[in-house]
Amino acid sequence: MIGIRQLKRRVVSALSKGDTTTVTTLAKENIRTVSVLINLSYDKDSLLTWRAIEAMGPAVAGVLEDSHELGRNIVRRLLWSVTEESGGLGWSAIEMIGEIVRASPGAFSDLVLLIPPFFEEEIFKTGVLHALCRIGSAHPGLIEDKEEVEGLVVDALRSGDPAVRGYGLFALKCLSAAVSLSVPEEVPDLLSDEATVRIYASGDFRDFTIRDLAEEILKVHSDRH
Repeated sequence: MIGIRQLKRRVVSALSKGDTTTVTTLAKENIRTVSVLINLSYDKDSLLTWRAIEAMGPAVAGVLEDSHELGRNIVRRLLWSVTEESGGLGWSAIEMIGEIVRASPGAFSDLVLLIPPFFEEEIFKTGVLHALCRIGSAHPGLIEDKEEVEGLVVDALRSGDPAVRGYGLFALKCLSAAVSLSVPEEVPDLLSDEATVRIYASGDFRDFTIRDLAEEILKVHSDRH
């Protein structure tokens, strides 16, 4: 078995190329690959962090092929990392859980109900919105409580934090068609909001203004009606 430093180099090299297939293969060969992904997930301003988050889903799906218990242990570790006992280590745990559910809905659909309550914690608000967007856009049937998600979006749009407002709009855009979310009355109020938010999507960062996201949502809503 290769050493942890060599393993990290191989994971970083693969993530830099957007090569999740290699990361999945490494995870199946060496479970410590999961630890490497977690250790790379702390800097939300880094593209490498977001690719590590995204790679967690396929990596755990690969592990599941050989051991369901190992897959469950990874999820337990992530859930523990967001508890007070862990010392708040799980900066990206909610996003990673979202990717795991997205990649293996049959094995982990029960986790969806655990995600929304984390929205009460300030540091997890954007993570919850991101995770629900990723799960709902791929598997809309897993979003069973639509009203709860709509409530989270409304709370996000009322936030004083531009990142939370931006993620609220992005989640609304992401989920409106898949799970038929209604457009809340707060959206038009954001047409004068020039704050900028950076969001990871489709393998790279994209910068949006709150206004542009609000305009896009209202246009799509108008076109449908």
